[in-house]
Amino acid sequence: MIEINLSDIKYKIKSIFIPYLLISISSCVLYTLFYWVIVVQLDMFQFPSSIVNLLVLFMIPGVLVQTVLKERLQILAIKKIRVIGFKLLILFSIIVPLVLLGHAILDDVFFRLVEINDVEDIGKFSSDKFFTVNSFKIIKNQEKGYTRVTPPSRGSSMELVFYRLFQFENSENIWYGLSFDKKVLTAEDDQNGTLSKVFSANIQNDLDTYNFYNVDYFEKVFNPTEKKNFMRGIDNNDLKFRDSSPIILIPQKGKFEQRLYTKTSGLVQIYLINIAFVLFIIFQLKLKPRDIK
Repeated sequence: MIEINLSDIKYKIKSIFIPYLLISISSCVLYTLFYWVIVVQLDMFQFPSSIVNLLVLFMIPGVLVQTVLKERLQILAIKKIRVIGFKLLILFSIIVPLVLLGHAILDDVFFRLVEINDVEDIGKFSSDKFFTVNSFKIIKNQEKGYTRVTPPSRGSSMELVFYRLFQFENSENIWYGLSFDKKVLTAEDDQNGTLSKVFSANIQNDLDTYNFYNVDYFEKVFNPTEKKNFMRGIDNNDLKFRDSSPIILIPQKGKFEQRLYTKTSGLVQIYLINIAFVLFIIFQLKLKPRDIK
C-alpha cells in the first residue's frame, strides 16, 4: 500500500510547484511584452525567426528558474546532478509553450485587419499584416514557382513544398502566394527530381481549377525564411525585382476574429499537460528531513 504524506505534498506545492507556476506565467507575460516592443513598436519583423529570439526564449525562463528555484530545490533529497536535470525539465516545460506562443499566437494577435480598395494601397500600411481587398485581379500567365525539397533523415519522410506566386494586375511588386506541402515516405533522396516534378505537375493541374477569388482576407508574409522560399521562383535578374522587395499576400479563409481559436486551444492543452507532468515529477521527489511546524 502506497503511503501518502499530505504534509509533504502541501510543502512541495507551496515551496516548488506554485513558484514554478509563477515563473511560467511570468515568462509568458515578459516574452509577450518583449515581442510587442520589438516586433510591433520597432517593426523588426525578422525577430521571430532570428537567433536573438531563440536566446530570449531561453534567457527569460532560465534567469527566473535560477533566481527563484535555486534555493527552494535544496529541500529535495536528491543528488546535485538530478537537481540540474530537474531544472532543465522545468526550463523545457516553460520554453515549449513560449515557442508555440510566439509562432502560433503573437505572430498574429497584435495585428489588426485593414480594409483597402486596391492591392496597391498595401504599400501605405507597411506595419500591418492582414488585409481585406475589395477588388483585385490575378494575372495567371505570369506566375512564378519553386519547389523546396527536404531530404529524408533517419526516422522521417521527405517533405515537398510547392510555392507559387501570381502577380496582381496593375502591380509590379505585389504577389498572390500559394503553398502546398506533401510528405513522402521514402528513404532515398530525390536526386533526379522525379518526385518533385510529379508533385509540381499535380499541383499545377489543381491550380487550373483553383478559385483565386474565394478569399476572406489576406495575410502578408513577414517571415523572412518563408518569403525567401517564395521569392526563389522570381528571376533576380528581372529589373522589377532586383532593387525591390516583393509584397506577398497569402489568401485566408474564415472569420478574422476566430483565426486564433484553434491555435489558442492547442496551446492551452500543451501548457496544461506540461504543468501536470511537472507536478507529477514533483510528487515523486523525496524531501530532506525537516522540522514540522
